[in-house]
Amino acid sequence: MMSPREAKVHEIARILADRMEIPDIKNSGIGLYTGKFGILLFLAHYAKRFPEEANQQLLDRYLEECCDDLCNDVIYAYTFCSGLAGALSSIRLMNRLSLIDLDISEVEAQYRAPMFRQMMQFFSHRPGNFDFMHGAMGIALHFKNDPEFIENAVKWLGENANRDDGFAKWKSVLNDKGKIGYNIALSHGMSGIVLVLSRLCGAGVFRQEIRELVASTVGYILSQEIDRSKYGCCFPSQSVENGDEIYKSRLGWCYGDLGVAAALWQAGKTFGRQDWKDKAMDVMLFTTQRRDLKANSIADAGLCHGGAGVAMMFKYMYDETGDRRFAETSNYWADATLTLATHEDGPAGYKRYTLETTPPWKDSYTMLEGIAGIGLILLSTLDMEQKSEWTDLFLL
Repeated sequence: MMSPREAKVHEIARILADRMEIPDIKNSGIGLYTGKFGILLFLAHYAKRFPEEANQQLLDRYLEECCDDLCNDVIYAYTFCSGLAGALSSIRLMNRLSLIDLDISEVEAQYRAPMFRQMMQFFSHRPGNFDFMHGAMGIALHFKNDPEFIENAVKWLGENANRDDGFAKWKSVLNDKGKIGYNIALSHGMSGIVLVLSRLCGAGVFRQEIRELVASTVGYILSQEIDRSKYGCCFPSQSVENGDEIYKSRLGWCYGDLGVAAALWQAGKTFGRQDWKDKAMDVMLFTTQRRDLKANSIADAGLCHGGAGVAMMFKYMYDETGDRRFAETSNYWADATLTLATHEDGPAGYKRYTLETTPPWKDSYTMLEGIAGIGLILLSTLDMEQKSEWTDLFLL
């Protein structure tokens, strides 16, 4: 008998097939997180798991659309979230996994120089826009084997770090009102810096400089730990230093304990720091006890800050450690994600929740907040013993 998760995965694939020409998909752009390349990533994994001819044909249709977008238009968006860095990184991963076969060398050569200029322009903002999703570090991540990108990213971080307290930290814009402060989160903050730097050191250049930056940044992140017995979490959403009232940070990929723990784990692996890995395990095991959706700010199902994202984080830790407690927790959140399909007029029953519009519930087909990402984690949890390589595109 087909499981509810598998049934939902098939439903999502059918919807993406039927609605390929609607504006929300057709005009969504090349973004990995926000556009057609995220949908392509789901469909590539779907066609591999369920290799029927119709599924391969659907993948081919989307692949043709994505290739047209890459090759027939001049591209000006270069970020990891919505632009070329994420799109090309997803192609590189799908090629490596033999999900598709697409030569992107000419596109990379064509856009290398403008992407480098964009990275440096992001760094030149005041405060510097180092943001992984929307700024410089996402571009650096795609060029993680290119010494020029590595050198300039490491140089900027080193020269612009605030080291007043012996740590390395950087200010950034914290909200749409322009508030400036410190942010330790994965998606837009210093945990993201740690995760990107841990990958940049793989090229073997500037390794000592990267090691020092990571150690100093991890030191700052650890200095922000709060009383879990009082607040119900281990770290604030952004930083205690900002002076805001401390409240329970959410469970999610973007902000909160899970992203911090992922940064500590990967940095510990990369640089041989068992103490960082131990702290990551401590935080992750604590978060396995956080199961209430409302109390942990789970309003929708998407990968960014919804139930699917929490399932992804625990699936990643199970892949890394083999600890069955993480597998059980990932399964719990995958099942919780199914219960969030409550919108009769939403694709596959899902909508994303946003405070930016009225009404706050919106259809979404994307990887970050929509049914492509939901489908991909539900597909991945059908076989908990199969490592989810695609989470590398979420810095995991």
